[in-house]
Amino acid sequence: MKTQTIQLVLLIGSLLLTSVSRSQEKFPEIKVSGCPCCWDGKDFAKAMKGIQLFDFGSDGEAQEWAEKICTASGLPMNFSISASNVPNAVAMMQGRKRVILFNPNFMAKMDNSSGTNWGSVSILAHEIGHHLSGHTLDEGGSRPPTELEADVFSGFVLGRLGAELDEACAAMKTMPDVGSATHPPSSARVVAITKGWKNARNQDKKLGTIAQTKPDDEPIPQQTVKRQPVERDIGLNGGGQQFPQPQVQQAPQPLARIVLMNNPNVLVLTSCGQIVAVDQLGQVMGIFGIQSPPAMAGMAWDIQTSTGRMGVNPAGQIIASPGLGMPPGVVGYITGVQ
Repeated sequence: MKTQTIQLVLLIGSLLLTSVSRSQEKFPEIKVSGCPCCWDGKDFAKAMKGIQLFDFGSDGEAQEWAEKICTASGLPMNFSISASNVPNAVAMMQGRKRVILFNPNFMAKMDNSSGTNWGSVSILAHEIGHHLSGHTLDEGGSRPPTELEADVFSGFVLGRLGAELDEACAAMKTMPDVGSATHPPSSARVVAITKGWKNARNQDKKLGTIAQTKPDDEPIPQQTVKRQPVERDIGLNGGGQQFPQPQVQQAPQPLARIVLMNNPNVLVLTSCGQIVAVDQLGQVMGIFGIQSPPAMAGMAWDIQTSTGRMGVNPAGQIIASPGLGMPPGVVGYITGVQ
């Protein structure tokens, strides 16, 4: 009995010390750098003026959704995510570290007001889109074109994750239809989300699959192309332009699938170096471009089209180069042929 009493006293003492330790826990203060991309379009600096910003760490659900979103996009998770006392949700830089901060209370209220749990997921996907597209590296901060790109990304991944169109747009439809110098009106953003959602569904429809059945749909590591090309007119996009093209010694075979966020076509890289669009039966509908040796440093090979080049890095990510009508950054990935 005496031994049991001593053990009980020691246990209570241990619990009291743990409680005191936790009560004295300090959450790290966040120092804002750059121009954060805030979801609702409000001026982040003005909203947080005189307010200390704290990092409360992430929760399992938010972390899980962030991982699902990245998996659906085929791109690696290049950021951390934490709960914070921000007004809603924001993608920002902390020095050289990419961070997403979200207000759990705002997310819960958004799910309630939008009538679906996809509301908060769409917001998180939008902020993730800023980081994966390289927007937060731009010192100019938010601008309408980059916000619409992040909205297209949000619609794309929600479409791949199984959300219906009205669910993907639900959160945005709760916002007033008023634009600003940094953010377009909500009506325009709904159109962008719809475009991304339809792109995802068109891809899945042509492939005869949905995102949930493709857990291994991730970028494939790439080797540097060093082939010696010959000249051949392949008439890209009907333009009849001359491009370098490897000689074909045998019937071309599909090697990999090319997924571009803003292109609904099913694109396949073949063994002869052509990149073709195919239908549901795998029949070639047209030539999109060719595989060529890399022109940009750090790339394994290039996708050369009639309008320019996109680099493919060793991790299998497709990087847009200047002159393609889009900001440089990750625009797609290389994955396996199913």
